[in-house]
Amino acid sequence: MADALKSINQKVRNRLSGVAWRLRCAVNKDQVPVFSLPDSRVQIAYPLCSAVGRALYTRTFETAELSFVRRTLKSGDVFLDVGANCGVFSVTAADLVGPSGRVFSL
Repeated sequence: MADALKSINQKVRNRLSGVAWRLRCAVNKDQVPVFSLPDSRVQIAYPLCSAVGRALYTRTFETAELSFVRRTLKSGDVFLDVGANCGVFSVTAADLVGPSGRVFSL
């Protein structure tokens, strides 16, 4: 029962975030906010009114993949981001590998 309520609560939150995103885009379609990535100190600026902007705003941007990267990378590692697009994985990796590691974005 608790899991079902948690699932419903998450769905309602996601829906409300989507509505808030649409309203913000309607008011200022050229906005480029700075997003804080979940479970990270990394921030990235990205146009709000785009598919990636919506996912960042609603905090649904490839959560499982970002979680994997956070669990796997450590200081000094090398990370290759093929198809880097907006660079979310690149900046997350750069924060994790630190100055002794390397990040290549293609």
